[in-house]
Amino acid sequence: DWSSDVCSSDLVLTIEFCLVAGASAAVSTDYHLRLRNGDREVQPSQTGDFFRNAAASRHGVRGAIIQFYQLPDKATRQGLEAVGVKLYDYLPDMAFFASIPPTVRESDIAWAGVRWVGTLTRDEKLAQVLLAAGTPSWSRDSSGMARFQIKVYNHITPDDAAVWLNAEYGAVILGKSTLANVVAVGLPAENWYDLAADER
Repeated sequence: DWSSDVCSSDLVLTIEFCLVAGASAAVSTDYHLRLRNGDREVQPSQTGDFFRNAAASRHGVRGAIIQFYQLPDKATRQGLEAVGVKLYDYLPDMAFFASIPPTVRESDIAWAGVRWVGTLTRDEKLAQVLLAAGTPSWSRDSSGMARFQIKVYNHITPDDAAVWLNAEYGAVILGKSTLANVVAVGLPAENWYDLAADER
């Protein structure tokens, strides 16, 4: 599904998460997010931060994580979609990657049993090898440029992502996968830490 060749040693730069066995609404949970870089405890009181930041954002639809008190059924999903909120991949515990329009407020989705809404932190988006020791030498090509894979939220197409990755971060586009929603890039400036802070 790649539009051009991608090096097998590319690093996954953003949205690194670990999907585990699916849960059911009846399964007990401590409501931690189960991330590859470790568990994260989130509290309902933090939800307001996301919506305040979204209101001030220069971007439109925001990528997010929505955690529920119990897994949403079909009717709940349809109700959320009616106000423009879409759910994508499951993230333990009781959470989904999602997209939320800027017009949606916290009160608009409270009826759906929403426990928490937020985003991944910059460090949570990065591969552990980058956090531990920076860009490894084996990720570089023959010219010395470091190659990465960047996974974007599902409301962003790889084609659209390629445009702003190049324009705003100087990324050289090496390939795109619509199946995985991933863009393979070279970062001449190795500004991957700044890129991981991008709020889209």
